[in-house]
Amino acid sequence: MWWLPDNEERKVPGFLSFDTEDGGTLNLVGALTELEDFAVSKPISGGKTFIITDEVIEAAGTYKRIYGEAEGKLYTLEQCFERRRSRGMFSSTYRQVVQVNRVFDFQFSADEVAGGDCIAIRLHGLTQWVARNGVDGTVQVGPGDDGRKFSLTGLQLADDSIQISELGKLVLRHYIHLNTDVPAHVIEQQFTFALECPAVVPADELVNAVSDLQDLVSIGTGETCAIDKLALFHPDLAKELPEGRGKYKPPIEFLAQWTAKPTSKSKTIRPQEMYFTLQDLGGMVGVAKWAAVARKHHDTLGRVMSTGYQEQMYPSDRYLNRLASLEGFDRSEHNDDVTLNRRLTRCADLAGEPIKSLVPNVAEWIKILVKDRNDIAHQFGRRQKEERVEWYFLGESTYWLYAFSILRLADAPKAVFEKIVGNPSYSFVAIQPE
Repeated sequence: MWWLPDNEERKVPGFLSFDTEDGGTLNLVGALTELEDFAVSKPISGGKTFIITDEVIEAAGTYKRIYGEAEGKLYTLEQCFERRRSRGMFSSTYRQVVQVNRVFDFQFSADEVAGGDCIAIRLHGLTQWVARNGVDGTVQVGPGDDGRKFSLTGLQLADDSIQISELGKLVLRHYIHLNTDVPAHVIEQQFTFALECPAVVPADELVNAVSDLQDLVSIGTGETCAIDKLALFHPDLAKELPEGRGKYKPPIEFLAQWTAKPTSKSKTIRPQEMYFTLQDLGGMVGVAKWAAVARKHHDTLGRVMSTGYQEQMYPSDRYLNRLASLEGFDRSEHNDDVTLNRRLTRCADLAGEPIKSLVPNVAEWIKILVKDRNDIAHQFGRRQKEERVEWYFLGESTYWLYAFSILRLADAPKAVFEKIVGNPSYSFVAIQPE
């Protein structure tokens, strides 16, 4: 059953489906609201008539929050709007279809902002990027018929944590378990990030924080590090463990649409393919510095990274969105009114030698970028009419200019830039088209 927080008496049966690409769909047998409740009525002979406008339809079909109960669980749906409603010719019952953008299997109170005091995230590629190992193995070759003997040992590594300013404690947590559901027993390990806060923080802020970490790992691995699992934790769910062993907080399942989709989920990312690792960044100290800078530049960082997460984007669109991100990045950093040429020059100066290895003539390259931006801003469309190989190289160079700039602000060690420049994929991008 599903209902609105301020109208619990009107409960409507229906079912919810959800996927991270298209979001959720709530199919209702009935309607959460009636159009007549929002329409202006006018009396007529023998009754009244209702004036239904586009504004009325929008108001009646926009829901900040919907509550639900299914199979003994309570749910909170957020950012919802009606896609359509219909009624059969011989039926007085509406059927309503509602788009749902976020789902929590926890019922927040009507005046409470959805959130928690901890968020945990497991990313595709995070374990390879961390490059720490709790599994060890040996092979013994015996004489005669003894053959080979293999042994595996798994050790759960200690948590690695650091304080993140204005948020809480960021914990890198190692998990290890024995998988017996395969023909041969396997010891599996994985790492997660958990952000533990002293009080409840809105879900939007928590998601923004872990999104910045996702972007860092994606830059480092050179892969789209999609979210494998995400969970919220709320203090109201804390339960006492037996024998005085502390408290346990069951996770709140949190479903939302994510831009990043895995490009090679079944593929193991090899060390030589990555641009840099956690160790190159300086461990969790480097992650904390990144988090502080990324929080300030969250909007432009998200925009430039989304151009890589969306595989179907045209090269010219990818390039121009990255160029716009650079402009916004510099504006946010300096808060002044200067030309685009000046903004890009400052970014190039901040990036330093690595960008010069990619673009030998930085001044001429910046002129091309400025001309293309002006071409779009004034709707000339002179260079955007055709998809050309040049767009790919310009897009990659603007991406790396942004990455170098934000890594410099995060005080990334010299090893990070050396590893990026020495990567074969980076060398390929450095080949300039004629």
